[in-house]
Amino acid sequence: MIAAVVPAKNESSRIGTVLNMISLLPVDLVIPVINGCEDNTLEKVLENTRKLTWIIYSRESFGPDVPRAIGAKAAYDRMADYVLFVDGDMEENTALSALKHLIAAATSTGLDMALSDCYSGIPSGSGRPGTPSNSSLAELILYFRQKLNTKIGLSRLGSASPSHGPHLVSRRFLEAVSFRDLAVPPVSLAMAAKNNRLNIDIGAGVPHPWLGSPYRNLNHALDMAKTIIGDCIEAMNVFDGKGRYRKLGGREYLGYHSQRNWSLLEIFLQKKKDSHLINVEWLS
Repeated sequence: MIAAVVPAKNESSRIGTVLNMISLLPVDLVIPVINGCEDNTLEKVLENTRKLTWIIYSRESFGPDVPRAIGAKAAYDRMADYVLFVDGDMEENTALSALKHLIAAATSTGLDMALSDCYSGIPSGSGRPGTPSNSSLAELILYFRQKLNTKIGLSRLGSASPSHGPHLVSRRFLEAVSFRDLAVPPVSLAMAAKNNRLNIDIGAGVPHPWLGSPYRNLNHALDMAKTIIGDCIEAMNVFDGKGRYRKLGGREYLGYHSQRNWSLLEIFLQKKKDSHLINVEWLS
């Protein structure tokens, strides 16, 4: 069984397109994770439940990337063999063929983590790493992603990362890497690289413009850069057994990391009876 996890925060204008696209994929279960939304994303999801859907909704924000960990746990509990992660703002229907390639790459060749190459401009499914963009901020992010991939022995991935673009993991991956680590995507990649049983590679080319992520403002771009750079630094330290440190050259890279809601994630993972759970509803 293949489950698609769709994190969504204030994506009422885009989530319908994403769910329509997923309905055309060989996916058996769709798990939207509605993350502290202030708009009518939930209503839009309820209007577009074409396949078997398990909705996870929280009035309190899970923070960045935590929804993928929560969705993965829900998929695992429902016996999914593979979990596809697709962001709720991915609006280009042209990405449909790339998502099909991604699923086929994992299921036909035994990949435990199939990543997207978002910077190549090459046809989907070619499996070759891409070229950095011209933005100096983007190039800095890609530098750290490539540095991490080289560090963990996966230089063939180029700048591909679970932080960016749709990707797919196997049940074996979820049994080898903690759900908490999925909330810091580069850490999940580093931990997977330490496991010789797991097969990791690029599954498809998904050009960056297809992702549909809107430009908000410079402060948001800077905070996103700090988040991803800090995630890569943390992943390299975890890979070396040094702990979860995000400092380099005397500077700590936090960005949106402080908004990751670890307590709510733990409550979900443990299914504890806690007052916080009033903010989380499961709708089937």
